[in-house]
Amino acid sequence: VWYAHQLTTCFFMTTAVDAASMPYLERGWPTFEYHVSMLAKAWTSSGWPQLFDVGRGVDKLFTRNPPLSTASLRELLETKAFASGADRDLVAFLYQKTAVTTIQGAALLKFNSSGWGPEQLMQFIDQWLPHCEKLEAISFASNPIGPDGAKMLCDSLRLGHCPLATFLNFFNNQIGDEGLAHVAAFLKEREQDKARILPRLNKVRVGKNGTSRDAIEAFKVLCKRYGLKCEA
Repeated sequence: VWYAHQLTTCFFMTTAVDAASMPYLERGWPTFEYHVSMLAKAWTSSGWPQLFDVGRGVDKLFTRNPPLSTASLRELLETKAFASGADRDLVAFLYQKTAVTTIQGAALLKFNSSGWGPEQLMQFIDQWLPHCEKLEAISFASNPIGPDGAKMLCDSLRLGHCPLATFLNFFNNQIGDEGLAHVAAFLKEREQDKARILPRLNKVRVGKNGTSRDAIEAFKVLCKRYGLKCEA
């Protein structure tokens, strides 16, 4: 819980103490601690970083990858060393239990400025989004997901995922006019099936995406028609 909690800051001592020490990420428990810490930390370029790899230097930003699925973490642990082999199953169980609590039970998830492109976004969508039934807001702002990423997220939400979500944030995602068109098409479809698709949605943010003035104005009109606040 201490590693995964959204309000704690984690420092990873990844540099070996001496040449005889086993490297940090070759050991089982540190591997668990490293990945469980990345489950649900709020990540934003304007706030205090909550993850530090001291081995790289505290002045360098942490590389934030999408949280591993429980199956992927278990597979990874098979390659790591444990003082007791029985710990491997224990660690896999703890990761699964923590993931269910911190991601599937989260009301807010922020993965801003993580350097994720469409591939990383799709990894998160496939592994976690269908299980986020309590999520009220999720943000991938300032990640270069592009128009493909915008379409991926909209396609997933069309399936009825995240039914409690009130806010869609596409700020600074490099989606351009093409990606904005995907979002607009999604909102039109949602309007026909609001009982199933994001029934609580009330705000959409699409600013700083290299979109044309005409595209933005048309999108604002669409949002107003559907009773949605548009931040562009």
